[in-house]
Amino acid sequence: MTMIVHGSSIPVGSRPNPELGGIAPRVEAGSCRWPSIDVCICTYYRTTVLDALRGVAAQSVRSEIPIRVVIADNAPYVEAQSRVLAAAREFDLDMLYVHAPANKHIHRA
Repeated sequence: MTMIVHGSSIPVGSRPNPELGGIAPRVEAGSCRWPSIDVCICTYYRTTVLDALRGVAAQSVRSEIPIRVVIADNAPYVEAQSRVLAAAREFDLDMLYVHAPANKHIHRA
């Protein structure tokens, strides 16, 4: 498995709070971390993944809440890596690319 990170996002947590419209920061031992969004996209020889990344980049909430994109490429080789990393740079997206080849024997399970 290959993992490549583009950008600098880190995982953060949130908890429900009706007084704040349903979202509030998680407070842990004196620290305050605001919510973030992880968008997970699986791809297996899909060129439309670029359209999905363009859609994430267009979200107006990006100025208020950090968004990280996690790409899981299930092709047998790193088929989408160069395209999605170029798109991450072009659209200024934090991204985690994971090459996780599909199990060719899954039908036997």
